[in-house]
Amino acid sequence: MADINPSVMLEDSKGSRYFFFYRDSSIYYREIQIKGDVRDTILISQANGDFDAAIDTDDSIYLVCNSRYKGVLLFIYTKVGWKFEPVVNQHNSSNIYIMDIIVQYGTIHIFFSKKLPVANMYNVYHMQKNINDKTPYIEYSWKKNSLSEIYSQNIESSYSIIPLKNGVIHYASVWYDGTHYYINYYCYDNSTNSWLHKSLGISRKNQIFIKLIQHNKKTNLICFSTESEGSNIYHFLSKSSSGNEIDFKELGNGTIDTNGVVPLFYTDDKAIQMAWIKDHIFHQYTFDDSSGKWRKLIDLPVTIGTNMHVLKIMKSSNPLSITKGYYILDKNLCISRPLESISRNISEDKPKEKVQSAPLPDMNDYLKQIILEIRDLSDNVKYLNNKIGGAENINSKESLPVKTTNPPKIAAEQPALKKSDFKEKFMKNERPPNYESLLMKQENITTYVGKPDNVNNEKKAFAPSNAEVPKNNNDNWAEDPEEVPYKYNSLMKKIGEFFK
Repeated sequence: MADINPSVMLEDSKGSRYFFFYRDSSIYYREIQIKGDVRDTILISQANGDFDAAIDTDDSIYLVCNSRYKGVLLFIYTKVGWKFEPVVNQHNSSNIYIMDIIVQYGTIHIFFSKKLPVANMYNVYHMQKNINDKTPYIEYSWKKNSLSEIYSQNIESSYSIIPLKNGVIHYASVWYDGTHYYINYYCYDNSTNSWLHKSLGISRKNQIFIKLIQHNKKTNLICFSTESEGSNIYHFLSKSSSGNEIDFKELGNGTIDTNGVVPLFYTDDKAIQMAWIKDHIFHQYTFDDSSGKWRKLIDLPVTIGTNMHVLKIMKSSNPLSITKGYYILDKNLCISRPLESISRNISEDKPKEKVQSAPLPDMNDYLKQIILEIRDLSDNVKYLNNKIGGAENINSKESLPVKTTNPPKIAAEQPALKKSDFKEKFMKNERPPNYESLLMKQENITTYVGKPDNVNNEKKAFAPSNAEVPKNNNDNWAEDPEEVPYKYNSLMKKIGEFFK
């Protein structure tokens, strides 16, 4: 299990990953290089945990945080190392919450809110600066915009910011007039360095939470509201794919009970997802674009070993593609989505289940097959011995006339030799038998092959004499007597090799 609780992961063009996390009032990052080297670095101590980070196409890393004694600071990591500069001085940095940082097209954008004396009221500010501006440590080099006001009991879910192409930034936040909740919408155009404001015709009597998602080249605005009849989801879609136009149409709405938890909405480049954790269970729904409805995807128990985190992920190859969702980290800090992790575990477990379910071979069955095989071989050898013995007797009687015709054969005298199928049966078994156990079981088995030798009272294999069979013997044998000793010895050699 990973020993850190990261909130941001950045990946540079070389494949090195940077996990930023907050611990003991300090901001750390863990660098995992492509070759596997790991290094932990403390960036700043005595800071708040509401920091954010970004990366650009040049592999430069940017982190903004609120130091308790130095104000809002911006840290920049380049090839020469880290440097920092103040954004807001320490006298004005109290009650500040860092919202987001965006770096695109040569401009750094920092968003933060400051708590107002009125309950649940915040003022949102936008700070911007050109990256090539060579005037560090001077606060007035930053351009400051007072963007909007937010009324929310949960500020993290009451605003949303997404960058688009051509330097366009979309921003939405919730406003309350004492009776209804409204949505203020803003669009930043980098070419004019100005914001366009528009009030959307969306209002609710209950507290609403919002999320902007770029999906299928259009901007999706999702509103979540907990009401008496349940948790309602209102889905709005931009009418145009143009980045600087603000015009939405209602796509649909649905009711999903989240037990009072505000879910997290995000996209995985395939579909829009909704997820939350309640009572140690991870719930995930996905939005079906074709039907326009939400459907349940998974319910996953969450334990300490699950190691699930809400991560913001950004890569230098595409810094505008920002994903913030639920991810599972393994002990090597390799990330995977919960659904991917479940699929991988199932695929890894399948071979194990197959091996465990395969029945073990029965040693008794192997022993029975071997005994039957030996009996068949004994019958064949006895028959051949009888034929060889008869041939020897005929050869010894020289006075007898040569038989000109073959005597009739009786089935009882010349049974057909049996062909063994033991090899085919043996090779079909999925697992080889335990030969040692077979040998142990056959220690007390006495096998009779050939004729007994009564001189030393031991059982030996009978070998026929080397006397030639007369050529005038026209008996039509099934086997040539000259080949019997060779095949017999070869057969016995194979049986001996089998029991080694």
